[in-house]
Amino acid sequence: MLKRLPHAVALALVVGAAMPAGMSACTNTTSTSSSGSNLPVSSILFIQRVTTIVQGDNITIDVAGGNGQVIDYTRYEPGGKLNILSPARADGIVTNLTSQFTTADFNGADVSFDGTQAVFSMMKDANDRYHLYTVSLTANAQGLFEIHQKTAGDQDDINPIYLAGGRIAFATNQMYTAMGTRADEYEHSRIVSQLATISIDGGDADRRLFPQNLSHSVAPFSRYDGSFGYSRWEHLGGTNDVKIFAASPGGTNMIAVAGQHGKPVNSLINLHEISPNVMVGIGTERDRTIHAGALIQIDARNQADPVCLDPTADYTGHQCLDEEHAQFTVLTPNVPLNADPSPVGRYREPSVLPDGRILTSWADGPVNDLNELAATPPDFGIYVYDPVAHTNLLVYNDRNYWDLNAIAIMSRTEPPVIGDVQHTID
Repeated sequence: MLKRLPHAVALALVVGAAMPAGMSACTNTTSTSSSGSNLPVSSILFIQRVTTIVQGDNITIDVAGGNGQVIDYTRYEPGGKLNILSPARADGIVTNLTSQFTTADFNGADVSFDGTQAVFSMMKDANDRYHLYTVSLTANAQGLFEIHQKTAGDQDDINPIYLAGGRIAFATNQMYTAMGTRADEYEHSRIVSQLATISIDGGDADRRLFPQNLSHSVAPFSRYDGSFGYSRWEHLGGTNDVKIFAASPGGTNMIAVAGQHGKPVNSLINLHEISPNVMVGIGTERDRTIHAGALIQIDARNQADPVCLDPTADYTGHQCLDEEHAQFTVLTPNVPLNADPSPVGRYREPSVLPDGRILTSWADGPVNDLNELAATPPDFGIYVYDPVAHTNLLVYNDRNYWDLNAIAIMSRTEPPVIGDVQHTID
């Protein structure tokens, strides 16, 4: 079921809503005020990626580099950073946690449940591959942030997230067998990305590959029940879209979460769970939109069971996931749901703040292949989107980088641990 808020309704919401200070009273526009974003958290973690390389008179601009697809392929350009912004506002102090890696690029990050550590994907230089690292979010006596490499090898490991019980899930293009891995037969013959996990303590010594899919599985996200969701590209016959699935940390019990029985867009990506079976993410075309789109809320709860509608209830014995009747609410009504040039920009990588607002990256302009044709990168900065007022509020934007993957640094409830055949729970 689709709930798209029309332009007239959006205007009415803006006029009648009480908005935080500095927020613009018009739909899908941004405030450039640096007076403070009034975030309910003191610090955020984010990554920066480079699009423009200047070497004397030679200027190289990489707009898409593979990211024209909604499935975020590896895209290396040197000079990226992993940062903390504190206070979390435009005039806050930016601390580079990876300053020793001057030619690095980053592809995903997450904050631990206790808020003391982060995991991230980094490619150190052009001769490296993307691997996973953890970093302490508190500097040691020497003023350095302790970093530990967790994966290595001749593959790319990206999109890491923390799981309950001391594990990390991620996407990888590791060969599934000694014979190799399945290549994507469609359009560009890229190696298919699959899911895997490691333990925080063991790293690659405790690496587990999931069953291989026909096409890419990426962008995992933690779920309330200890499982994790992810986006899966399905290309078979007349089907060519991206849906949401979930699995246990052991790689079993794979289930459909949203998008199998209808959705307002071709692809769902970058989801973040707000409450049990209620998620916010990006909806867009599978390609041409530079890994960005509209903000969409997905409610996959069983609407017939009142227990399932109470986020504080005990769900034991209740079937609370109802993928077939999932409801989709478009939170950014003016952003196209296809690949057309956007009149109000596009969003990517949302996460939800404690006050219900959405921390996300946003860029103005068409944010599609017109940017690539014009060799003009969209300018992704970090904003807070108010889903009631339908407005953006600037948090931070360095126009020399794409500012991405913003996550609040705070403690959060760790989901229950799900045992498996290799990790039984007493």
